[in-house]
Amino acid sequence: MNTSGWKIDLQEDHAIANDLLNEIKKVTPEHDKKLQDLKQFIANKVNNLINGFCRINLLPNVICYHNSKFQ
Repeated sequence: MNTSGWKIDLQEDHAIANDLLNEIKKVTPEHDKKLQDLKQFIANKVNNLINGFCRINLLPNVICYHNSKFQ
């Protein structure tokens, strides 16, 4: 078993993982475009109800209903 080569590979993987983690930390909810788009999409659905109900399809096979009467 080549333990010295294995150790070097692990150190390189660790450095890559740390770099990736540092980049991920830069993305805050305020700077997350997809999250902002999703929040706006939901707000539009809730604020523009059809027949008092809003059907929101966020995930396959998952449908959430909102009725303004329950607010």
